[in-house]
Amino acid sequence: MGAWSALLAEPTEGWIRLVVNLFRLRYPSIGSRGLLCALLVTVWQLASCDARRSEETVPVVPAGEREGQADPYATLPPSVRQPLEQTWDPIATRRLEALRALEQQADPRVLDRLVELLLDGDEHVRCVAARVLGSFGSEADPASEFLVELLADRSPLVRQCALWALAQVGGDLPLQALLEFLQQADGDELEPTIDALGRLGRIEAVPVLLGYLESDQAALVYTAQRALVRIGPGAIESVRPLLRSAQPWTRCAVATTLAQWESVQDQQELHRLAHEDGDPMVRVCASGALGRLGDEAAVEELVEILSDPTSPSRARAAQSLGLAATGPAMRALIRALTTFDQPEGGNPAQEALISMGRPVIPTLEEAIFSGPPLRRALVAQTLGLLGDPSAIPTLRTALMDTDPRVRQAAEEALQRLTR
Repeated sequence: MGAWSALLAEPTEGWIRLVVNLFRLRYPSIGSRGLLCALLVTVWQLASCDARRSEETVPVVPAGEREGQADPYATLPPSVRQPLEQTWDPIATRRLEALRALEQQADPRVLDRLVELLLDGDEHVRCVAARVLGSFGSEADPASEFLVELLADRSPLVRQCALWALAQVGGDLPLQALLEFLQQADGDELEPTIDALGRLGRIEAVPVLLGYLESDQAALVYTAQRALVRIGPGAIESVRPLLRSAQPWTRCAVATTLAQWESVQDQQELHRLAHEDGDPMVRVCASGALGRLGDEAAVEELVEILSDPTSPSRARAAQSLGLAATGPAMRALIRALTTFDQPEGGNPAQEALISMGRPVIPTLEEAIFSGPPLRRALVAQTLGLLGDPSAIPTLRTALMDTDPRVRQAAEEALQRLTR
């Protein structure tokens, strides 16, 4: 049974409300009786489409022309009108192609059609339609209520797309919807919801995020930490007291957050944590925070830990050096690239270098022409993973390296950057 057939057989309250709101948005002057008739006819037609779902091509006619009205999209340029018309194609993959093309055009005149596609029978089409609406940012504010309704979609994929889109659109309605959704979220939906609140960037979300910052689950703690960093230092007075939390993950996350906010006034407390805290993980986190704030001695201590193959804190030291992001930290991480043997868990040194972003590229470009071949190959791979096209000339030069591993890594990196 298709999605629209299922809607006829079991019409849930959320779906009915979404369809009614959609018709009211599209036809604001229609009466109650006309609204009911239009709803019944449209859902019946769509259910019929579910039943046949053939691969044959059907004439593409925008909604306005089908109803005998003037075509509302007549003034659109061909670059927008063509993919817009393709969104009526009966084949889901073609509708997806059309949506991705519309995202590139970013023309707000297609918002109403995108809202209609939130009711598409294919979950991937509904998901991408939500993400395209989100890419419009605040221009998609009229669609907020429809995105909120999508949080009740049966598909977890669609709900996650709706979370992301609401965060991008912003405003009071998305904030309230995300806070309410978080109360009932569990399992795999907790982290995306916390992340969405951070992307929304509203200070009103801070009290809820602080609760997750003290969670006994490390993944939730660091998701909340990243969300708070996005909201910004306006939350600093609420976050700072948690440096003395009983939960080690929390103390570590707060130290990192304060450093990312460049909170120099917390250096004394961070110094205390780096040298007196009873948990080695917290001491390493605090040292990374101090390094970020310009403490060269703290960076030297982290380099020492990283260089010790017997230290159980090496991976955490690599992460903290990534936070410090100084020249000595970059060079130490490059030297350590070949010292981590974690095929399933990733390479902590490489991940730390990637976390530094564009500022690390000149140091990597310098390192690609010296040192052992395996290290040079990993440097080339790291340049590709950074995703910055400015590294392309250096990688092209590395294609002439004498070692085949370096040449292969450089070729793969170039493919990633140029595709």
